Amino acid sequence: MSVFLVWGMTGMHGENVDAATETMEVLLNSEMTLYDNFSGNGTTHKEWYVSDSSKLSIVRTGNDGRYCVIKGIGLGDATVTCVTTYTIKVASPYGFTLETRYHRTVQNVSVVSSMPWKYIYNEPQYKNMSEITIKEGETQSVKLFTSSYIDSGKKSWSSTEDNVAKVFSRQNDGNDNWWTIQGLSEGTTILTCESRTTITDSSEKKKWINRTIYTIPVIVLKNDTPVVDSNGEENISSETGKQAPGRTTKENTGKQQDRKAEKKIKKIKLNTYKKKIKKKKKYRLRVTVLPKSIKKKEIIFKSSKPSVASVNKKGVIKAKRKGIAKITVRVKGSRKKAVCKVIVK
Repeated sequence: MSVFLVWGMTGMHGENVDAATETMEVLLNSEMTLYDNFSGNGTTHKEWYVSDSSKLSIVRTGNDGRYCVIKGIGLGDATVTCVTTYTIKVASPYGFTLETRYHRTVQNVSVVSSMPWKYIYNEPQYKNMSEITIKEGETQSVKLFTSSYIDSGKKSWSSTEDNVAKVFSRQNDGNDNWWTIQGLSEGTTILTCESRTTITDSSEKKKWINRTIYTIPVIVLKNDTPVVDSNGEENISSETGKQAPGRTTKENTGKQQDRKAEKKIKKIKLNTYKKKIKKKKKYRLRVTVLPKSIKKKEIIFKSSKPSVASVNKKGVIKAKRKGIAKITVRVKGSRKKAVCKVIVK
């Protein structure tokens, strides 16, 4: 699609010209569509012309001459001109008279044998989905609500904690909208799904990359029954009384006693699990812990990269330099945690 800029006044009386300052490229034996949206007052008529018929040919026009499809038939440069004829009312001593005027739009076009692909990445759309709570070994289905073809493309998943939960697609779902989440081990994770769709314009060698990013907070609770992970190995709970591979009975007994001494935390919930912060800015991460009997001073904050983003004991995050850091929130005496991904811009 061409962009026409006002260049100056030339030609006969009542004529003005819009000329493009850049040259558009079209592949040899390929087509391209040019547009002219100029509209004069009253009746208008548009005609399209090429300066060199050995380089370009007009395939067709449409929408009352507002667009023209051209084809490159020979290597080299040429111009495409659209002439708009229109009438306006002009005041005179005897009233108003009709005067015919002309407007020319000129576009420079170069026919080439090859050109590199241009990739254009559009601003991604972000969709935050509801929090999911499941037990170890359990599964839950989730549907990604796609609004249009733009976010119905190929999907890829990532997790802040790979050992907490995994995702796999449902069978016979051609659109990849239904997915199944399985809890692997006790903890909290953020699942992120990126849906990517590519729109290709072969005539101009351009590809537009559209992305939709879904985030799903997942909390996996403790389950008293043994859990089989994705590798088919049994994750033995010390509370079942079974001995874990590679551990002695004494080691398992000690581990069981440590777990009994842990605080019984049901849930650690954050006000956000992904946050973008500008450099040198601050943001307070708010935490809700169940049961509510837990005191604030028992909540521990830790940053994976303090040089990127630091956090104090009150949950205030300070962005220091560009990068990504994970803020982990725990309760003293408990293994349960929640993680917030911080992106410093």
